[in-house]
Amino acid sequence: MVDRRDFDTGPIVFGDGVAAGGNSQLSVFSDGTYSLRGHFHASGAVSYDVAIAFVVSDNEDRPISFAHTGRVHGTFEPGSRDDDFAGTANEPMIQQLWPTGFGASGSWKANVNVNLQDLIDEGVHDIGDAALVASIFV
Repeated sequence: MVDRRDFDTGPIVFGDGVAAGGNSQLSVFSDGTYSLRGHFHASGAVSYDVAIAFVVSDNEDRPISFAHTGRVHGTFEPGSRDDDFAGTANEPMIQQLWPTGFGASGSWKANVNVNLQDLIDEGVHDIGDAALVASIFV
């Protein structure tokens, strides 16, 4: 039987007048499979580069990051107001870390118009400032 651990952002709401938001979910499985999916939407005049990063670790604070970047377009720029994303693949490191409690802790960060690596670094720092075992981009 394959075990599963789920992480869900709930509604993502940005402050400071940012007219964009969304949600995201990450599932990791004991066989090394992962699924990252989500949705961002711009509801105003301004366009935004959006980013989400989950950082998940085992009981020994060895983190793996799962991240996505995209763009949502406002009224003044052609393009979609929506950024829907989904990706499923296998990362052998998840299976290797599973016996040591992979998925025991996790956090997420989302922002607009930000450097993705800075977002990942913030999440890693929240876990315990350990070196990343792997980074996965969807």
